[in-house]
Amino acid sequence: MKFARILFVLLVLFLALGGCGDDDNSDKAATVYTAGNVWDEGKALPVYWVNQELTAELPTSEGEGYVESMLVSGTDVYTVGSNLFEGIMIAVYWKNGERTDLPTFQGNTSADNIGTGITIHDGSVYVGGGAGVAELGIALPAFWKNGELTILETISLSLGGLVNCLATEANDIYFGGFVIEQGENGLEAQPASWKNGALTVLEYPKREDAVLSQAIVYSTTVVDGDVYVAGTILYSQPDEFPDVTTLYKPVYWKNGEMTPLLDMSTEESACVSSIAVVDGKIYIAGYYYDTDDGLEKACVWVDGVLEKLSMIDPALWSTASSIKVVSDKVYVAGYTTRIIDPDQVPIPVANVPCYWVDGERTDLPLLSSTDYPSTTETRGYKLWEDSPVLSESLERESGLASAIYVIN
Repeated sequence: MKFARILFVLLVLFLALGGCGDDDNSDKAATVYTAGNVWDEGKALPVYWVNQELTAELPTSEGEGYVESMLVSGTDVYTVGSNLFEGIMIAVYWKNGERTDLPTFQGNTSADNIGTGITIHDGSVYVGGGAGVAELGIALPAFWKNGELTILETISLSLGGLVNCLATEANDIYFGGFVIEQGENGLEAQPASWKNGALTVLEYPKREDAVLSQAIVYSTTVVDGDVYVAGTILYSQPDEFPDVTTLYKPVYWKNGEMTPLLDMSTEESACVSSIAVVDGKIYIAGYYYDTDDGLEKACVWVDGVLEKLSMIDPALWSTASSIKVVSDKVYVAGYTTRIIDPDQVPIPVANVPCYWVDGERTDLPLLSSTDYPSTTETRGYKLWEDSPVLSESLERESGLASAIYVIN
């Protein structure tokens, strides 16, 4: 149920979002920053919360925008994402609520752009993302340093790619995402990691019985010179599982060596969103597909062991989008889902932004603390055979948290 990146380009993009970097500790009570979106009359409003308070509605050009990631540096709060302007999405970041629009590729005014991650290195602000090229109908993997656009290396500039995350250590800057190549059966996304602009396409097992084998990196972090990259492999229409449209396999790479988080030989599916490495432990947030109902459910893997996160209604869905580990506590941002009115037909449901601390969930406020009005603008669908039709609301009662940052 990713919202922001489905607006973007190419094949299958996932929102997600994740933080790229880790915090350290002290004994003070933690301040939890989360960022994401709330919906109002079908429009996505970028926001952030401090602890449980909706602190800021971030300014946009035309009343709509998306947050993908965030960073807190000293007393400054940075959020990054995209902003609707004259019919296209523009990559932006906000510092303490003040928006900076980032330049497009060669001044292009008819292709979408997106900011996906942000970091500060040697006093400079780096934003990773994608720069749209309308003439080719693609995006190019890119970053902006203090507002200046740089296009990263690809397999083919005419096919493009996307940066989903970034991290720094010492004098080096790392990006993760994907690049597009021409496969036998069509265009395929291949997992990409860049160090100081040099591209490495990560290795993963291809399935000969799948129409397409693809993989996308969503999160990266660097600890003591070791580069950790988390992503998801996508196998389209594998012959072994005729009822499966796409098989999703969550994995991570350490210095280029891949480790799966699920058995690669089964039809189980899961996706990753964010990775953190602290004291040698590997923490990964994401979601698994419930084998009983086929819905995604938020989870965390700790050294490869899956831990399910609590939900408002276990019969619905949830997602974990971003993870941080501070003072031995695990903080995760995402959303869970609730039924608005079980007596309406179709039954309206809404996403509720939230964060978890060591598995204990805190639901975040939306635009109103009162009972939410039922919605008329919905997307109706059945979740499984003979189930009631549910309608996912895009009104005032819906939201998600796509990023988290914690300060002690």
